Amino acid sequence: MSKLEVIGTFTISNSNGIVYEKKNLFVDKGFEVIARLFGGKFDEVSVGFMQIGTGGDLDNTGFDTGLQNAPDEADTEIRQIIFEKAVLSVTNPTPTRVRYETFLNTFESNSNLINEFALVTLDRTMISHVVTDPDPGLGGRAERFEKSPGAFITLAWELQFDPCP
Repeated sequence: MSKLEVIGTFTISNSNGIVYEKKNLFVDKGFEVIARLFGGKFDEVSVGFMQIGTGGDLDNTGFDTGLQNAPDEADTEIRQIIFEKAVLSVTNPTPTRVRYETFLNTFESNSNLINEFALVTLDRTMISHVVTDPDPGLGGRAERFEKSPGAFITLAWELQFDPCP
């Protein structure tokens, strides 16, 4: 019997190229979404949004652990959302990969505390989750990404579907 492995890669880029890239976790709910798609629920579970948050140090109950708290396969929502942006472009670079893109304009999601991102469906079901790595300079808290008011950035999320024996 074959199984399906999903590998996610999240990137942030600006006019100078990629400024952040990280493999990320395809959560359990993502596999439920695939099943719902095969069941014809396209209007509910098509990928629709990227979410940005500051909850990289929070556990799933909202408690600040004081350290980076990595994503878990059981995650169902972003821990502390500060902004949500609709996916603006969907492409298939290869038959087994899909790429979602959106952008943040200069006035959107400006913060120096960003450390968490999620890819969600139209009905807000999380399918993939990334938290920045621990930052030794912050005592092990999640590294913070700064989105300044003058920055125009592109967010891209690529999912690769591979059969595994």
